Amino acid sequence: MRAFFKGAIVAASSALILACGGSGPFDKALDHGEKIASVIEANKGDADKAADAVEKYIADNKADLDAMKAAMEKEMGEMMAEAMKAGDNPEALADMRKKYASKMESFEKRGKALEARIEKLKAENPALKDNARIDAAMAGLFGSMKM
Repeated sequence: MRAFFKGAIVAASSALILACGGSGPFDKALDHGEKIASVIEANKGDADKAADAVEKYIADNKADLDAMKAAMEKEMGEMMAEAMKAGDNPEALADMRKKYASKMESFEKRGKALEARIEKLKAENPALKDNARIDAAMAGLFGSMKM
């Protein structure tokens, strides 16, 4: 579970440095992460119940999650095109960083808070730490994205 949340947060934060905006699919990914954390918290006393709840959340939100992934892929493509256009031009790259800095800061703050929430939850409930079902369900959220 740690690998998923940490990897997703780092990947999304890195992408957001240059990606178009701090809202939209990247914030939506954190919204889903926070909702899943709440689902796990509500079932933290029973790892199997927590896994059932995570799997149900993902199944119930499949259409939205798929649309979010597609939007993230689109924004990543747009970001890559903008970065390619900037090329090695330090001024253009600096302009991009400046353009997205405040949005990235907000996104990164939320991501770190989510990661800390998950770490605390796992520390208090060791059975959740290496739950294969939760890990598999979470990996499916972003694992199939084409970036």
